Amino acid sequence: MKLASSLALIFGLASAVIAHHGSDSSIVVIPSTPSIGPIKAQYISSSSGLDGPENKLSKINSTSLGDIWYFDAVSPDGKYSFIASFWASPSPSYTTALQNDKILQAQMILLADDNIYAANSIFADAAEIITRGDGSSGDWKGTGCSFSGAEDLSTYTLNFASPFDIVGSIVLESRAPPHYKCSPAKAGMDMALLPHLGWANAIPDAKASVNLEVNGTHVEFTGIGYHDLSWGDVPLFGYCTMYLFGHGRLGPYSLVWVEVEASDGSKTTSGYVSEDGKILATSCSDVVIDPEYDSATGKQLQGFKVKIDLGEKGVMDVELAVGKIIGDAGDFITGTGQLSGGLQGGHKYQGSALFAAFSP
Repeated sequence: MKLASSLALIFGLASAVIAHHGSDSSIVVIPSTPSIGPIKAQYISSSSGLDGPENKLSKINSTSLGDIWYFDAVSPDGKYSFIASFWASPSPSYTTALQNDKILQAQMILLADDNIYAANSIFADAAEIITRGDGSSGDWKGTGCSFSGAEDLSTYTLNFASPFDIVGSIVLESRAPPHYKCSPAKAGMDMALLPHLGWANAIPDAKASVNLEVNGTHVEFTGIGYHDLSWGDVPLFGYCTMYLFGHGRLGPYSLVWVEVEASDGSKTTSGYVSEDGKILATSCSDVVIDPEYDSATGKQLQGFKVKIDLGEKGVMDVELAVGKIIGDAGDFITGTGQLSGGLQGGHKYQGSALFAAFSP
């Protein structure tokens, strides 16, 4: 019997129904309500299942973050973007510590020129996640929201249909290798951004083809896409006290940066750079992320300065200027921005990015 099956029996089969189909294939069914009892969390990577839930949490109870499958994209000019999250969490919100009897919900924020559309699904009856190789496919039953990933993480397709208020499809075609916070994606790596918060970046950069309709308006664009999976065995709010995140593209370079801090003082800063599909750095050292705020108020985020040491390749030195804010809940904001920079002493590029910042 495999470890995940054993854990399901030990901690209660009500938490998830797990069926195995070969050494690197599984089906997990997450129920609509939180489970009872302690959680077994996994933060060391396996040889497969990077984007699947089976080797992450044994169950989701009312005091855990749970699992979040996150997707986004931004157009080259920053005028169009989307953020979509598939939650298996008792608090399906980045902005408030909500507690619900149901834990399965999909959400989307869509920016189209100066218009912002938001949609929250009904709570799902169950979530079925099929993992093959490193990719996962998830169906939030009854919501009209699903995603399908290739086993080699080369593509992801998101589908949205009624009763969800935004309908259509999104295709992400990967152009950068996956990674964890300090390493490429391989077995035996540390996946914990913080001691109780895991993170696996399946698609650091992608060609995104977005074709959606909302309120009778057709929204279609191509841009820079992204996808990751986060999970945790403690509540996000009250534990994570600071979170800075961004990703974008500069000429041949794909970039991802993350900085997080916990209430116990634990802190991680991570920087990722790939060039034409080859990783140059995925490091937790020699990475500097400096948010810049309005000098008068000290509150309004103006941008980021990011430096990532690539060793013999040099230092990636970029700046992000905040463009459009697409989600603003006071302490937590998300938005698009324009990137500029490159290797120190080398050619300077312009590009677009998407960011998030939480600093209460």
